[in-house]
Amino acid sequence: MKLKNWKKMAAVSAIALSVAAYGTGAFAAAVQSGDPNTVNVTATVENTINVTVVDMDFGQIGAMGHGTDTATMTLAPDDTLTDDSDPQASLVADPTSTPAAANITVAAFQNTILYVDYQNIVDLVNGGETLVLDNIVDNLDAPTTGVGGTAGGWTSGGGSSTGDATTDGGGALVFDIGASISTTTAVTGAYTDGAFAGTFEVVVSY
Repeated sequence: MKLKNWKKMAAVSAIALSVAAYGTGAFAAAVQSGDPNTVNVTATVENTINVTVVDMDFGQIGAMGHGTDTATMTLAPDDTLTDDSDPQASLVADPTSTPAAANITVAAFQNTILYVDYQNIVDLVNGGETLVLDNIVDNLDAPTTGVGGTAGGWTSGGGSSTGDATTDGGGALVFDIGASISTTTAVTGAYTDGAFAGTFEVVVSY
């Protein structure tokens, strides 16, 4: 073999060896490199609470006031209406009327305890006459120690609840609210015909 041709073969072999070595080195670098690689981390927070309210209605009633006596009518969360037929002051239901407790439907995070607060109670009024709104009560299970409130109506402020006070697997919580109304000593005799209207607020929170 001529020296010139041997030198060409040696040069080609060296080039091939260099390519093979470079390829092996690049693969090792991709696996063993100490360069940092970024991992993205995400979370989507969804704390929205949607509340649908069906209003409370005591229905059609008869109301009689007295200067020294008051009468109280109670609407339970199960729509049961208890009237007060005292011979002096009285609140009596019309038997043909259909009273209805308020209904609350909540859509929130699933399997989660919710706290309920009732606030800003405004008496029912018609002109200058008043029926006092009081004793807001629901059919949620009674809370455990640490949560305020009475007669099933309960407020946020610590502790935990049981049963109906926790959203289901779909995030739903449904409950009903009753209340009582009372005459005042400011009205003597029959109350004026017409619609008496009042309000209260229900606040649902985590």
